[in-house]
Amino acid sequence: MKSVAEAAFVFGPFRLLTARRELLAHDVPVTLGQRAFDVLLALVQRHGEFVTKDELVAEVWPGVVVADDNLQVHVSTLRKVLGAAGDDQTYLVTVAEQGYRFVAPVACESNVRVETRSASAQSEDAAGSAVPAIATSN
Repeated sequence: MKSVAEAAFVFGPFRLLTARRELLAHDVPVTLGQRAFDVLLALVQRHGEFVTKDELVAEVWPGVVVADDNLQVHVSTLRKVLGAAGDDQTYLVTVAEQGYRFVAPVACESNVRVETRSASAQSEDAAGSAVPAIATSN
């Protein structure tokens, strides 16, 4: 295993690992799409601040025209994921027709040490036996 340094945002039972682009709930990885992750990261980085829909779209979809429905779908996904923690904490507040605010307390941890496993170690676990690492190149 190798230890990697990165920043993490901690709120409720969640840990948002920025370099790995991963959300953990109770230290278990949560499946979250790339855009939903980007929306969550944008809101968490500005926790307590009002973020307009236009600001979120510009940050998550730079240079792309996006329908309001797209953002709403990802925010709805985030509400489901965050609500599944079962801690009765409010995380996201909608400002009608205008934007969103991340309202839960957030702690920022920098230089968090995260254990990562080599590809060959992960392959061993997946196969149940030693599997030679496959070299890849572009």
